[in-house]
Amino acid sequence: MIEQFRPMTNSVRWVKPTSIHLTVRFLGDTKEQLVPELGGLLSEVASAHPSASVVADRVGGFPNLRRPSVIWVGPGGPVIAVTEIARAVELKVRELGFEEERKSFKPHLTLGRVRRGQQIGDLADELVSFQPESFRIELDRLVLFKSTLTPSGPIYERLAESKLKTAG
Repeated sequence: MIEQFRPMTNSVRWVKPTSIHLTVRFLGDTKEQLVPELGGLLSEVASAHPSASVVADRVGGFPNLRRPSVIWVGPGGPVIAVTEIARAVELKVRELGFEEERKSFKPHLTLGRVRRGQQIGDLADELVSFQPESFRIELDRLVLFKSTLTPSGPIYERLAESKLKTAG
């Protein structure tokens, strides 16, 4: 999809395919000394939840597709298993002192970010009517990433990782 949309505008910073991930909770600036505890809570949540899969079958935008700041692909229907994992992570990080997430959880894979102050022109019309070929997203692990923002996009470093229980 990125390669299909890329030629339509220079106003979007497209995500590198190797950096695409589903965020269950963004933590923001975090004290380094919390990393071991965060790794432990990932392990605790992962051991209590089975792996899951969702079908990505729609393109969306935040706040909307007509004037997006973020272009994404994700599931159009209910995603109970993923929502339960995100809720468990949310409750655990709040125990560590993180403030409550104000936005409701919406599972998605970010494809691109519209450059500040830019319009995406014809791409917006294309996105509104675009029907992607559906594909399955297998969720088999929780990863704590450190992201370092650079002019060419974020660089992600894995700090902790825990596999979800095998489904079944």
